[in-house]
Amino acid sequence: MNGPEKWASLSPNYSLCNMGKAQAPINIVTSDVVLNNKLKPLNAEYQDEVDGILTNFGFQIAIVFDKIKGIGDISIGMRNFTLKSMHWHAPAEHTIDGIRYPLEGHLVHYDKDGKMSLVAFFYEYGRPDAFIKQATYI
Repeated sequence: MNGPEKWASLSPNYSLCNMGKAQAPINIVTSDVVLNNKLKPLNAEYQDEVDGILTNFGFQIAIVFDKIKGIGDISIGMRNFTLKSMHWHAPAEHTIDGIRYPLEGHLVHYDKDGKMSLVAFFYEYGRPDAFIKQATYI
């Protein structure tokens, strides 16, 4: 197995994966979560129908959108981030209360200064995901 729990053992170059405190993969412990009432809502506005290139990078499957325009934005406070790509990890990269989900999706956004904002979401087994089903029929 070569999932996130094994990253540190794959190469001496990845040894920090076992020692660090602020990098992936992380375990979100819900009993330790602290609500920050000062945070503003995450506002997202994406186009419904877009063109993208479905690509297998060997370590992830991704859809890459227009590198200049992207396909929409999220606003965090006063800063706008444009969606440039999305990709998936199977099994999920992160865990919640030690539970690793079968699949995790990442929406990768960049602002005008090149700073990244990533929105992650987990999949459970069940109904087929309408977006993935549509994307595979391209």
